[in-house]
Amino acid sequence: MRFGFGMVAGAVLAFWAYRVAVSWGIGYAVFGGVAGALVCALALVGRRWAVMAGLGVAAAAVAVSRVAGLPAEPGPGMALGLAVLVGFAVWRFPARSACLVAGGGLAIVALTWAERPPVTLLNAAGWSAAVVAGTCPRVADLRGRVIAARIRREERLRLARELHDVVAHHVGGIVLQAQASQILARRSARVGGALEEIETAGADALAATHRLVGRLRGAADPARPAVPGPADRT
Repeated sequence: MRFGFGMVAGAVLAFWAYRVAVSWGIGYAVFGGVAGALVCALALVGRRWAVMAGLGVAAAAVAVSRVAGLPAEPGPGMALGLAVLVGFAVWRFPARSACLVAGGGLAIVALTWAERPPVTLLNAAGWSAAVVAGTCPRVADLRGRVIAARIRREERLRLARELHDVVAHHVGGIVLQAQASQILARRSARVGGALEEIETAGADALAATHRLVGRLRGAADPARPAVPGPADRT
């Protein structure tokens, strides 16, 4: 995708430089071509600092073109680079930073309204397309996170219910065994067997609890593996 953007940006910059050279002279095409190429190159970097630097270069180019009497900026090549920068920021930046970058891009585009309204409208259309292109994957990512959070919550609730059932079953058996051992206390030969059954039931309950707690931890944090309890390691 970056290669494709580089090819398109290069073609647009070359075409616009040719048009400026024909209308104004070759010397007037140098500034806009260099500034536009720099903004497009920063758009290819795809980093936060590159976005801010690209906006700064575009704003400086607009100011210099006005003061020096050069062809108005941003030209088509620079506007294309700005659109990519805005779209990337809207997609990847936090909401506040994304709004600031989008607002800055729109302000740069709007600065040329007094000199060439048709071109400004075209650049504004590119800015709008960039905002839409950045918003769509952002909304899709947000929706995916919401769905994943709901699935994890439902899984935790299911495991919690299972944990309750398992613990209630084993602890209930322990209670019954303890009651039976009291009844059999007069028969010492059978008390030992009852106590062994109580020990076994308690160990089973502990092992089941460790397993379910490990699964609950895994559901709460998918990147964290469920850690078996001591009873599971034996």
